[in-house]
Amino acid sequence: MLFFMTGTYHHGSLRETFLRLAGEAIRQGGLGSLSLRSLAQAAGVSPMALYRHFKDKNDLVVTLMRRNYDQFNEYLAAGYLEAGNPGNALMLMGQRYFAYALGHPEEYRLLFGASLPKADYPADLKEVSLQSFNRLESLLKDTGHAHPRPAALGIWTRMHGLVMLYLDRKLPDEFLPDRFDWESLFMP
Repeated sequence: MLFFMTGTYHHGSLRETFLRLAGEAIRQGGLGSLSLRSLAQAAGVSPMALYRHFKDKNDLVVTLMRRNYDQFNEYLAAGYLEAGNPGNALMLMGQRYFAYALGHPEEYRLLFGASLPKADYPADLKEVSLQSFNRLESLLKDTGHAHPRPAALGIWTRMHGLVMLYLDRKLPDEFLPDRFDWESLFMP
């Protein structure tokens, strides 16, 4: 929606427009394809308009990462809530992890592959990025696992490694997530 004012115009939600366009650009071409100039052009505004909403490209990326982590965490949590017991919750969490990654590959790559300078990685982003890992650790505690943190780290890295190998097309089809024994993946 455009509002006309003294020969200039203003989008009702330009920040949201930029985030939507940035998400689309990343889905189509990965993080490397993200250009602030192209986003401004697609939004029909000058490149300087972006800087009223984001201090720089990293700020835009961090904001998008926060949103994607929230979506990722909510998606995994839904499986946790459906499960009924910690053992089932582990299986559902793993299945949903893969479903999210395979259904949203560029968003997944943004979450787990984006390189940001350490100074641009705010504490709240680190906190939201660890929510699902912390839930996994908590589930392992609930199952009575003697060493939940190292076990959670092992499971998390196996899931991530398998997803990345699959997304990068380095695994044959028999390794597709719907064709293997989930329980073996979760044995710490």
